[in-house]
Amino acid sequence: MSEPVSATATRPALVLSARGDGARPSAGRLLATVGGVSHPEPLGICPHCGGPSPRQTPRYVDAICDSCQDRLVDVHGRPVAAYNESLLGTGLVVLHKDDEARCESSSADGRVFIDGRPYRAAEARFGGVVVRPLPE
Repeated sequence: MSEPVSATATRPALVLSARGDGARPSAGRLLATVGGVSHPEPLGICPHCGGPSPRQTPRYVDAICDSCQDRLVDVHGRPVAAYNESLLGTGLVVLHKDDEARCESSSADGRVFIDGRPYRAAEARFGGVVVRPLPE
């Protein structure tokens, strides 16, 4: 008989290093290595409002907080919410909050706004939705 495989055995290792992988951290921050790719360690601060952002991970260091995600609007200023398209946690669909109709413009490219600032909603790795700032 073979031993059962632990769910944690297949997860990529998270290794924090200041310069162990040759990459230099930005602004004195440590780097996290996930699956062989270095990412800045998340600060846990929402890039929009400055509040706590528990959605941040080494892969999504600039993810916005839940409060800001609740304030998303489309290009016309209508409130929207972003969801996975399937129950498997894949795809992206953006719906208008007032009538739950599909927002075609935001569903097509993920572009949403908070206080006039552009953000992109996208399918997160392993399911879920992540909203991150677009470069200005």
